[in-house]
Amino acid sequence: MKPAQTKKIYDKLHPYERAAMALEALQRGDNAEFDVINGSLDKRTPDDWHYKRRLMGLTNLGLLYGCTYWKARCMGSDEHIIASMEAALEDICRQVKISIQAVRKLATCHREPLFDAEFINQELLEQYKKLLSDIVY
Repeated sequence: MKPAQTKKIYDKLHPYERAAMALEALQRGDNAEFDVINGSLDKRTPDDWHYKRRLMGLTNLGLLYGCTYWKARCMGSDEHIIASMEAALEDICRQVKISIQAVRKLATCHREPLFDAEFINQELLEQYKKLLSDIVY
């Protein structure tokens, strides 16, 4: 597909949708698609600003989740903490329409086992949802 045709397709997307697609392209190692998405916005416009802000938020989400996840694992935290973190991440990813696997890959915990929902602690879940949503929004 020609760059002009691709730009027309991406022009129909909201900047937040473009940011989600850009993050997923990066996680797949598809730098060509990332460059097309990134180049499809006119620079120094409100859409460009919203796109960059959301992409940075999604990247920070993965990095913060990774730091929090690995700290909990290294400290030997029980499964209630990690299961609550995972549930919070899943909820936030659903809200912002991003693949949870893309975020987990960025956090370098995509090969780690998931914990059962039975271990979720509601109080911890709400705390982690607040923490993670503050990063994205």
